[in-house]
Amino acid sequence: MLSNESKCIKSPWYERSLPLVNLHTVRDKRAHDNRRKVFSKAFSPSALQDYENRVVVHCEEFIRQMTRMAGQPFDASEWCKYFGKHRALAEEHVSRHTS
Repeated sequence: MLSNESKCIKSPWYERSLPLVNLHTVRDKRAHDNRRKVFSKAFSPSALQDYENRVVVHCEEFIRQMTRMAGQPFDASEWCKYFGKHRALAEEHVSRHTS
């Protein structure tokens, strides 16, 4: 049922989020296949291996910052956005709170 060879089709339930459509909710097989090709490249073993090196750096920084702020109140929602903002948040936070 979940393979590209499946004869099953997605029910109208998947259109509940219209006009927003993503890889999971798109019902048109051709449109789904086109989107899947883009995602497949991004999640190939070699791409994931490349991402790992970059993610590890940010994970280590995140852990350092959490360790540094241990026992202090902080806005966890801002730190959960850390990966999207890269180091900017950490650097801004350190400069604002270490002066």
